Amino acid sequence: MNQKTDETTKGDLVPQEKNTELQTQTGSNMMPPEEFKKLLIAEGGRRDALREYITGNFKSGVHYCMTGKRWVDGKYKPVYYMDGEEQQSDDKTGKMELLQPGAQTACDVMRCRFEFHPDNELIAALGKDAEGWIILIVKIISRDTGDIVGEGRGACSLKEKYGSMNSAIKQCQIRCLRNGVINTFALSDLYEQDVDDATNQQNEEAAKRDPKQIYVEEKVLAMGLDEEGAKMIYSIFEGNGIQMYNVFKFMDDIEDKKIIEKIKKLTPIQAITTAKNSRCDMAQFKVGLEDVGGE
Repeated sequence: MNQKTDETTKGDLVPQEKNTELQTQTGSNMMPPEEFKKLLIAEGGRRDALREYITGNFKSGVHYCMTGKRWVDGKYKPVYYMDGEEQQSDDKTGKMELLQPGAQTACDVMRCRFEFHPDNELIAALGKDAEGWIILIVKIISRDTGDIVGEGRGACSLKEKYGSMNSAIKQCQIRCLRNGVINTFALSDLYEQDVDDATNQQNEEAAKRDPKQIYVEEKVLAMGLDEEGAKMIYSIFEGNGIQMYNVFKFMDDIEDKKIIEKIKKLTPIQAITTAKNSRCDMAQFKVGLEDVGGE
């Protein structure tokens, strides 16, 4: 038996010779200047085309969302919402957050596909700290050449998804893809990717808070008041959250259409003040409505 190892049994079925000539020519610093200029122009054209497509076709609430402000705990705090183009211009401090459909569309437009793999390098570096975490890396791959053109990383803990492995994997893939698209196509000046993290943090904080407090905040928000108006509503109750909840609940439970119509003739502050002064007694509330001109 021939003891000589057949090179075709190692790796490729067909032996591959090393192309030393190609290796010495790779890298932009080894290209002739004119060729490098053409490459830069072509790359710039592709990026400009992508940005033109994004600005013309991406929709708020589908491909991205905006950050805004909401009245929470007696002050305005940043929150995330998905609304139309009309309100985007009203939020001067808002930033766009890239969503999963936007990342997928950007990949498709740039003729790329993506693959997820365990981020073994990072997992090894973290050691025990990686326990209980899903840590992945995404490879952005050109459909035309098969080359890896970029990558992104993401992580999600099982605790964050209440022990659901499937949910943690899906969330990690979303974070990876958004990170990979922003990095690969240089979109960091247009988009951020922290909306899911902020939303998760807000959900966790909301779960620890009194449902009555959340109810009151939503009612104040629904009034559509500006910051000064919202502050005035809270000031009426002088920090008495229970009383505030009782008043809003009292008004919410009113079914008499005639009374509802009278309330609509008042400003929110007038209606809330009248309900508070009546101590949520319907007979006194009716009298109060007439006194302030709600008849």
